Amino acid sequence: MNSIRVSWTAVAFAIVCSSSPLSAAPSGFAEGVKAYNARQYSVALGHFNAAARTAPRDPSVHYYMGLCYQGTNQMSLARQQYEWVASQGANPGLRGQALAALGQLANYKTSWQSSNTSAATATSLRNFTPPSKVSGGSNSPPKAMVGRLHVMEFYTDWCVPCKIFEPVWQSVSARMSSKADFQRYNAEAPENAELKAKYGVQGFPTFIFTDGKGSELERLSGAPADDQTFINLIESIRARHGAR
Repeated sequence: MNSIRVSWTAVAFAIVCSSSPLSAAPSGFAEGVKAYNARQYSVALGHFNAAARTAPRDPSVHYYMGLCYQGTNQMSLARQQYEWVASQGANPGLRGQALAALGQLANYKTSWQSSNTSAATATSLRNFTPPSKVSGGSNSPPKAMVGRLHVMEFYTDWCVPCKIFEPVWQSVSARMSSKADFQRYNAEAPENAELKAKYGVQGFPTFIFTDGKGSELERLSGAPADDQTFINLIESIRARHGAR
């Protein structure tokens, strides 16, 4: 699995460079991406800080710094980086990603302040948006699902986290094909515009979990960190909504 991640890192790196106003990626950027993919956030921050000194206005560098700060639970610093990308970044795609990340931080702060969970549990909340309300009110017990759980991912070709996550999607969708249906949608493809509008997708990647009739059960903004995190999320949603 590690070799697959490295190969996709190179692809993601090329996409970032082609969408950046710079002619080449700044020194330290590629090393930072590799460290981030390995979840070595502090190491990655060192590389991205070096890259920022070389290219202080590169939005990709600031966005990754935000991801690393978020990964180390330094939310105020993560927010500063995302706000910079959202207001100063020249790439509209990364601006959208930064706005989505700011929304995640707001959800995390609300969840953390209103709960008495342990530090580990609180940290895990930062990657998840609250579940959508089911019919009957948010306090009603979940009803049995109609059919199997459907898992949809909305992505774009310019989305760096989408490219990094793709090997995880391929692995988990193959391993869990007996428990759920999986489908990826390019959010910029004309044929998917209606579906994107139906579910109000704005940031990428966005994951929509539905029942057999297409009714939204829950959603996730941002990619899970690895295979097991994604599997655990799917299993917990199946359990909460009585999936067959």
